[in-house]
Amino acid sequence: MAPPAGMPPPPASPMTDNQTVAANAEEATRSVSEPTAWSVEEVASFLRSLCFTDAAAIAQDNQVDGKTLLDLTDADLTEHLGLRPLQTRRLRKEIEGLTTGAGNSERM
Repeated sequence: MAPPAGMPPPPASPMTDNQTVAANAEEATRSVSEPTAWSVEEVASFLRSLCFTDAAAIAQDNQVDGKTLLDLTDADLTEHLGLRPLQTRRLRKEIEGLTTGAGNSERM
């Protein structure tokens, strides 16, 4: 039912943090399904969708595109993008899910 004329629409139901992360990740993966073809902005968007905002900014500053992201070692991800070892592991699982066509992997 629509609100009366002149009244703002009712607020959307709030999403939990996990729902927000999942929605952001799905949006990022829908835009481009092949990580090797990602632009710098798409890589940054993907990292932000996983709540790696600092890493997203660093990746964008360093012009990390999809091909470059896939070539980074775990040491590169921790030393240069600032991810912790478990975050690196999570990122690897997310990318693996995309490159194998498995879709989104289980969220932590």
